[in-house]
Amino acid sequence: MSAPLPAKVIGAVLLVAAVAGIGVISFFPSAVARQAAVLPEERADTQWQGAKPLASASAGAATADTAMPLLSIAREETDSPFSPEGSDTVVARCVAKVREISSEGGADTSGIAVEQKIGVRPPPGRGPDSLVVEGTAPGRDSVPAVWHCAATARTREDVATLTAVAEDGWAGVPARFEIAHVVTANATDACLQQTKKIYREYDFRGVKLRRVADTLHVTGEAIPLNTEDLAGDFHCRAIVRNGRVVRTQAKAER
Repeated sequence: MSAPLPAKVIGAVLLVAAVAGIGVISFFPSAVARQAAVLPEERADTQWQGAKPLASASAGAATADTAMPLLSIAREETDSPFSPEGSDTVVARCVAKVREISSEGGADTSGIAVEQKIGVRPPPGRGPDSLVVEGTAPGRDSVPAVWHCAATARTREDVATLTAVAEDGWAGVPARFEIAHVVTANATDACLQQTKKIYREYDFRGVKLRRVADTLHVTGEAIPLNTEDLAGDFHCRAIVRNGRVVRTQAKAER
C-alpha cells in the first residue's frame, strides 16, 4: 500500500491515476475502495479505522452547503497497445484481479461484469498507452461497485504492468467508474477544503474514506506546517445527492 499523500496532491493523484490508466490510487478503506497491483505483486490494505459520529456544528467545526457539478473523467482514447489476443488476455486477468480484490473484502465475486475496454493515451510524460477495462461488481449495499483495470504492454501479446482498483458506486449516478470515481474525488476534495478552515496551516496524512449511504466520511491526521502547533485528527463528511456534493461538515477530533 502506498504511503498516504498530503491533501495538496490527493485530488490530482486520483484523477491522473484514472486518466493515465496506470496509476495506483493511494487510499482505499475496506469495502469502500480497494486496490491491487501485479508486476510486482502488491496486496491492498483493507483495514478501515472507524471514526466517531460527527457532532453538530460548534467550536472546532465547519459546515458548508455546496453544489459541485456531476462530471466524468476526460481521457484521450486510442488503439489498444495489445493485439486482439493480447487484449482478451488482459480482460481475463483484469476480471481475475477484481475477483481477488472482492474476495479479500468479503464481497460477492459472482457478479463481476465487464462494461467497456478502451485504449487510453495518458498526458505527455505520464507513461505509455494502456488498455483500460472497466465494469461493475456487487456492492456493499444495493448500489453496484465500480472497478477500473489498466495494463501497459511489453509486447503486443505480453503485459508489462497491470493495476486494478474497485470503489463504491453512488445512488443516482451511472454505474461507470469514469463517473463514480469523480464523484468520490469531488467529495473527498470538498471535505479536505472544508477541513482546511479548521486546520489552516496543516497537511493531511493517513486519509481514509468510508461511504455510508449518501455520505462519504473522510478521516485522517492533520500535521502542522508550523512546528509550534500540535497535530490533530479530523473527521469530515460530505453528503452526495445524485452525484453532486450538497453539504460538507468538518470537525477537529482532539
